[in-house]
Amino acid sequence: MNDGIPPIEQWAMACKRATHHVETSHFEIQGDVAIEMAYGLLGLAHRLKGVACEHCGGRGYRIYANTTGWRDGIGVQAPADDVCDKCWGTGRTDRTGPNLRRLVAERAEALHKHAEES
Repeated sequence: MNDGIPPIEQWAMACKRATHHVETSHFEIQGDVAIEMAYGLLGLAHRLKGVACEHCGGRGYRIYANTTGWRDGIGVQAPADDVCDKCWGTGRTDRTGPNLRRLVAERAEALHKHAEES
């Protein structure tokens, strides 16, 4: 979740943060830390296979400079995580997910066409 820090170091930082949430009687990892660790593990697996997306490090999501993410438009100037717009959520270079920009554009076109016909 930190731009500029190599993904493997981000994974180490996530593991370190998770240790702060461990109770003595049983393991209890807070939700967002567990999710961050899972995405880190997914990214690591993709990097080991040599198929990791270079934009998101194999995680399938990345940090954008504003809240519009892959949508491109007007948004709040604050870091926000969203689906990677290079691999579209798979984290892999050899297999991409559906292009959300194209799907949104097609839906908007269909709605516009429907509105004109009505």
